Amino acid sequence: MVYRVGYNVSTMKEMICSQCGTVGKPQNRSPGSFWGELALWVGAVLLAFLLGLFGWLILLLPLGYTLWRTIGRARVCGKCGAMTLVPLDSPIGEDLRRRYGPKPPPARVLPDFPPSIQPNMEPVPGDRRDT
Repeated sequence: MVYRVGYNVSTMKEMICSQCGTVGKPQNRSPGSFWGELALWVGAVLLAFLLGLFGWLILLLPLGYTLWRTIGRARVCGKCGAMTLVPLDSPIGEDLRRRYGPKPPPARVLPDFPPSIQPNMEPVPGDRRDT
């Protein structure tokens, strides 16, 4: 299921990716490149000024590119980039949640101290905390 323009990601419910099982809010991804679009607009405007009256027709090229990037925007998984996102509250989303299951947090492993730097746990004479 691909969601197109008109959906606000910030108000969307969490979704699950059917490719990698990641649960979260989708991200918007546009085809093409922002920098390519910017270069196309700058070049077309400069060329339009140089060519004069009919040079303004050149601006149809960057306009078409901008429209393609806007219309082609899709929601994708933030982890793997797949467009196969399913709402969690749907039957398929619940099935995917059961299949992938909750992922436990990574275990924290504390380093072992060598005997030479083991902390001294013997009480200090005269310390008031040992009474």
